[in-house]
Amino acid sequence: MRDTNTENGFATNDFVIDANIISGKCAAPFWDAIYERVVSLDSVRGLQDAFAELHSAGKDVEATQMLFSLYDLIEEDYPEELDLIARDNELVGIFIGEFLADIEDLMYDYEVFEYEQ
Repeated sequence: MRDTNTENGFATNDFVIDANIISGKCAAPFWDAIYERVVSLDSVRGLQDAFAELHSAGKDVEATQMLFSLYDLIEEDYPEELDLIARDNELVGIFIGEFLADIEDLMYDYEVFEYEQ
């Protein structure tokens, strides 16, 4: 375990828990905003696939850059802690893995919503 930078208000000793918490904090609002704007489950799946491909290729830094770009595109603020995660390549990989796990749960909700329409 490593200590994180507490002067930035990010105080915990376990990076895995941090990545999970931050992913949980940003995943639902992010994906909901994407889904509202594209109004297409296929488009959401396409983005999910792009994140998954980058993650499986070990390109988690690029996946994080894409995430920041998408936040700009949807004109939403991202959690400040995401900047801290982006500074550590190991933590970025953990975060993107957790982010992908979170979208799996959300996809079920979106599919149910689409089915009920």
